[in-house]
Amino acid sequence: MSPFDSFSRRTFGAAGLVLLTGCRNKLPKYHSRLHRVFLVVDVQGDATVRTGNNAKRETDGLHGLVDAAVNIAQEVISVRLERRLRYLLPPGRVMELIAEIMVARVPEIQLEHVAINASPDTRMELQISSYGISSSSDLEPAKYQVTFRSLLVYLPENKKVWRYNRSLKRPIGDVHVAISSNSVVGNISNAAALNDLTDPELEEMLVAMVQDATHVFMDQLAADFAQARAGQ
Repeated sequence: MSPFDSFSRRTFGAAGLVLLTGCRNKLPKYHSRLHRVFLVVDVQGDATVRTGNNAKRETDGLHGLVDAAVNIAQEVISVRLERRLRYLLPPGRVMELIAEIMVARVPEIQLEHVAINASPDTRMELQISSYGISSSSDLEPAKYQVTFRSLLVYLPENKKVWRYNRSLKRPIGDVHVAISSNSVVGNISNAAALNDLTDPELEEMLVAMVQDATHVFMDQLAADFAQARAGQ
């Protein structure tokens, strides 16, 4: 079965829009009723690049002029980098990457992935409200950020049995990919270094970023299922 047979874009219900920290977990009660799942993935917009500088800047004299020039340069780089991100990793591509991982890992939690017309008993929703790159200072490592809201619904009762929402920020250096040039991802310190990557290098890093974030979500779901089945 194609990973995208049940791959669709939906509007989350109002209850799903309430941002909760941590995990709402009713799997201990419902896990034995969950067998056949279809997926709903929603990415709500294009990638963003947020940069700033927390270092103290001079406002007067020569130092002030230099610092103002640095700030302008950072803004120009941010705009260019954001434009490249949106071209290399549009929302549709993000949804495909996420769905592929979710489908591949569904058997790990002892569920069968099915199409929406194949009588599923469970709906798994994952909504990405924002994704991209942030760099708070030219002296600090750049980070990727992905904010997601997830929900597992037991369809016969329309019961929300699992919810996990998180704003994930991780150093890009933690995303291990093979970059052939001297600008190795693990050594990148700011947006300018990212913008120096070639399109194939930047795309590889962005794909790894989305995959990493999706595995964080699936790791939490798998861990909660394991605890529920162990009676914990």
